[in-house]
Amino acid sequence: MTIINKRLQELKHEYQQGQRRLILLQQQEQEVNETLLRIQGAVQVLEELLKNRSESTSQKVEEVLAAVR
Repeated sequence: MTIINKRLQELKHEYQQGQRRLILLQQQEQEVNETLLRIQGAVQVLEELLKNRSESTSQKVEEVLAAVR
């Protein structure tokens, strides 16, 4: 095997490794994006709960103040 053929085989091997690594990174990127979407959804739900709780608390305070007067 000549030096050129040996180097060609090395480069082909490195290229295949790079392709496999790229596929793994793309899969990881997809998993992270899905996780971020789930987190974003959970944040929205909790923000809505806090908003509703705050509105409900305000109504109760007004009712108590009205009853005291």
